Amino acid sequence: MVETSLIIGNAPVSWGVYTSEPRLGENPPYGVVMDGIAQAGYAATELGPYGYYPTAAPALGQELARRGLQLASSYVALPLDQPDAVVQRLPLLDQVCALLHAFRVPYVMVAADATPAREAIAGSVAADGSDSWTAAEWARVEESLQAVTEVVRRYAGLRIAFHHEASSPVETPDEIERLLTVADPELVGLCLDTGHAVYGGGDAAELARRHARRVWYVHLKDVWPDKLAHVRRERLPAPQAWAMGIFAELGQGCVNVPRVVEQLLRNSYKGLIIVEQDIVATGSDRSQALASAMASRAYLRREFGW
Repeated sequence: MVETSLIIGNAPVSWGVYTSEPRLGENPPYGVVMDGIAQAGYAATELGPYGYYPTAAPALGQELARRGLQLASSYVALPLDQPDAVVQRLPLLDQVCALLHAFRVPYVMVAADATPAREAIAGSVAADGSDSWTAAEWARVEESLQAVTEVVRRYAGLRIAFHHEASSPVETPDEIERLLTVADPELVGLCLDTGHAVYGGGDAAELARRHARRVWYVHLKDVWPDKLAHVRRERLPAPQAWAMGIFAELGQGCVNVPRVVEQLLRNSYKGLIIVEQDIVATGSDRSQALASAMASRAYLRREFGW
């Protein structure tokens, strides 16, 4: 099943990089991550948190070219139910968009900020909507999205791939549906994250089918079924689930990757597929990050010829 219009990448989060301002020694040098992504056989890397990789386009371009990598998207989380707070974060979004635009990257990922309340119930959100944003909050989200899209419109060819995420208020299938309903369909699509889809109680392949025209970007991620069952049974908060290694190498967990791939191909999906395995890691755990990235890359070659 060879599809030559697909580009397979990875991301700094697979090496445990979540912020560009870590405590001393928390992040590996960016060169280690770039080297690992290239060594594992990937053709692209996400930017990671702004400021982790070089932010000057010439310097970043040199680092990418040395390793034969292209730049994929970047991720900006915003408190979408608080429009005034979103305005304060728009300069960061603008910086990210400018850098992506310099490399002709077509999508910037936007997400809703994680909150302590949603971290506490991630994977166990009430089906009746009682844990979700209220109508008034959704109205504020729509206002925030208008401000966000005004920034993105400054950069020709750039659109938003909204990243649904466990521990944020856009986690469940219903919340994803509502977000896509209030967002401009010409400018806002979906970053389908297969791991977060399953964690949030959904079916990743069904999301790909239901929102076929809005799936513009893909994170392929797998989840250990026994650990997910434990998280739900004990109602563990998301940070604890991440720390216990909830995410698996592709093909090892409960995400039906072949069904997702089949649906994406049926959708005529083209572009970037980013393999992610979010980890909480320090020190020697970095070697496992490389091994996991290599295992997932080998799985895609073996199963799909990618």
